[in-house]
Amino acid sequence: MCCLTMRDMFFLLENSFGLEKAVLKKLLAIYSGILCSTMSMLAVQYLYRYWAVFDTTKMKYFEGWKVIFWFLFSAILGSLWISGLVFYANPAEDSIQYFREEISVRYKRNIEELPSLIMMPYHPVDGSIRWSAWDLTFIQTIISSVQYGVMIFCGWSMYTKMDQTIETMSKNAKQLHQQLFKVLVIQLAAPTIFLLTSLSFIIYLPFLDLELSIPTGSLLCSFTIYVAIDSIIVMTVVKEYRKSTRKLLLDSLIKLQKWLASDNGESGPKTTTFRMEQLDKI
Repeated sequence: MCCLTMRDMFFLLENSFGLEKAVLKKLLAIYSGILCSTMSMLAVQYLYRYWAVFDTTKMKYFEGWKVIFWFLFSAILGSLWISGLVFYANPAEDSIQYFREEISVRYKRNIEELPSLIMMPYHPVDGSIRWSAWDLTFIQTIISSVQYGVMIFCGWSMYTKMDQTIETMSKNAKQLHQQLFKVLVIQLAAPTIFLLTSLSFIIYLPFLDLELSIPTGSLLCSFTIYVAIDSIIVMTVVKEYRKSTRKLLLDSLIKLQKWLASDNGESGPKTTTFRMEQLDKI
């Protein structure tokens, strides 16, 4: 569950698995950090494709043991995100008191019994600035700027240089690079819609100091949806991936048909004929 007031941000994780509240609180921060690492790897993917087309000499940084650097890059940004939440979003007593009635009315629960992370840009009583929330927002803004800065730079550079670069390539290579470029464009739009927009709404709206209360569970769900959508984008746009996916699906159907045929006492040639007919259509 997650509740957002336009003055304060509140994350609430249902107590489950029989774990202690302190452990669940850290798991909530880790979950958010994993999403940050996912975005970092997407930025690395943009850089890889940019260098693969326009600066092949730098591809050596993706070979052998050097690939570990990119995993460390993703892990470091994710760790910074987690650390920021753990150190700066730990609920203070006045924060708990402020949300007590809200959680009791909306969720019928006692906030002190539930693991939570709270970011309050302003003090609930006198309205003074709480610098811990501003520090956390600064960290998150820097991390997000690095990720999207890399993606936007690589995406725009590929857009402006693509036609000139692929002129000397073969027809198949041109087609593949054009498909990969389409993937990059869609992959930039998808996280913007499902991640950046939702994240910006949750992080920055409390700084407007408005007295509103909005459940944001649907926004948090969009974070999880993006992971599946990113894979679907690649499989549907790139022809070779689409073929591989269809063949994998067909193989699964063939195995299922063989299993059903064996149960019914049928022979195998019909299954083989079905497979060849389907492969001819791909």
